[in-house]
Amino acid sequence: MMIRTVWILGSLVFFFACGKKPSPAPGSQPASIQTAKPTDLQLDARQRLIDRKTGALFTGVLKEEHASGTPRAEVAFRGGVRHGASREWHANGQIMLEGTWVSGQPD
Repeated sequence: MMIRTVWILGSLVFFFACGKKPSPAPGSQPASIQTAKPTDLQLDARQRLIDRKTGALFTGVLKEEHASGTPRAEVAFRGGVRHGASREWHANGQIMLEGTWVSGQPD
C-alpha cells in the first residue's frame, strides 16, 4: 500500500513539473521591445542595468527626457549592457551624439 502511494505521488509531481513552460533566461530578448526610464533601473556591482521590478538584466531601450519633455537620450541595452543604437540630443532638439554599441563597447 505504501509503495503504491509513493508511486502515485511521485507520478503526480513529475506530471505537474513537466507540464510547466520554462522561464526565459535573464537578459534574453523579449518578444517586444521594452522601454524604461532611468528610475525603473539600477546598476549592479558589475555596472550592468537591472530592472528594479523583476531583478533581471535589462534588455530594451532606455529613454530619458530633458525637463522640457524633449528627448535627451535613447540607448539600446541587451543583458544589462549597451548593445545597439544610441542617440543623445541637446535641449534644443539637435542631435548631440549618435552611434552603435556592441556588448558594452562602442562600435
